[in-house]
Amino acid sequence: MLHSEKIVLIRAPHLANKFEESNVKFEGSSESDLSAFIKENFHGLVGHRTQDSVRDFKNPLIVAYYSVDYVKNAKGTNYWRNRVLKVAKEFSNKATFAVSAIFV
Repeated sequence: MLHSEKIVLIRAPHLANKFEESNVKFEGSSESDLSAFIKENFHGLVGHRTQDSVRDFKNPLIVAYYSVDYVKNAKGTNYWRNRVLKVAKEFSNKATFAVSAIFV
């Protein structure tokens, strides 16, 4: 049995927003519960979809493509992500949402 009161998922600080908690407490009791918890909460309502994380997002998937750059323009990147979050908050039970950089 896992000690769920000691397991908390902490999302990256640059993804903090007013639509979801930055910390999510695990409430399950088994390893399979933990695995499901991580998959469901790791990216939050709107994850940052990259070439490395593309398999983390399930269909139906709605992706907003723009100049995502958390290094050079975190504020601008989060501005647009917050717009997507506003929609995702309302429709998260119907689809998965993500933001992704435009590759040229």
